[in-house]
Amino acid sequence: WKSIERAARNLQKYGAASGFTSTVCQSNFEDVSSPEFVGQMIDFGMMLGIYLGYTDPVGCSPREELTLTPKMNGEFSRRVQEVSSHSPMFLVDTSGGREELIGGCPAGKGALNYILSDGNVLECPMSRGSGLTRNVRTQSLETILSDGRSRFVRQKRPLCVMDPEFLAKLQ
Repeated sequence: WKSIERAARNLQKYGAASGFTSTVCQSNFEDVSSPEFVGQMIDFGMMLGIYLGYTDPVGCSPREELTLTPKMNGEFSRRVQEVSSHSPMFLVDTSGGREELIGGCPAGKGALNYILSDGNVLECPMSRGSGLTRNVRTQSLETILSDGRSRFVRQKRPLCVMDPEFLAKLQ
């Protein structure tokens, strides 16, 4: 948490636009949708929050016990709408396919990139298995955002960068 806070303060210090992405599951949906959490993100200078619901566990060790129930998912969305209505921060709830409310996936629109704690840069946090390493510790962000992959996503503007047909074109 300290490294996240330090990174947020550095971005704020240099006037960089920043935001957060949170994977929402049974153990945190109340915390990350609270006015206190959103207030803390605003204090860090963040302007955007994107919530990804843990509704379809995949991978080598999927954690079914963390999956949001339909009731929790509904409660979470209600909480985000309530907090959002009183907040200057733009909050995006993508759990349960709600990204259509903002015109599609932000990554697919080429509007966002995700910098993970290890420095790797992805279009979407769900695309970790792409095998492509672009890291801000070894390359400038300008170089990464001007590479062929990033340009292709911005030009094609898919509804979702994780769509299998688009992923085949992206490889």
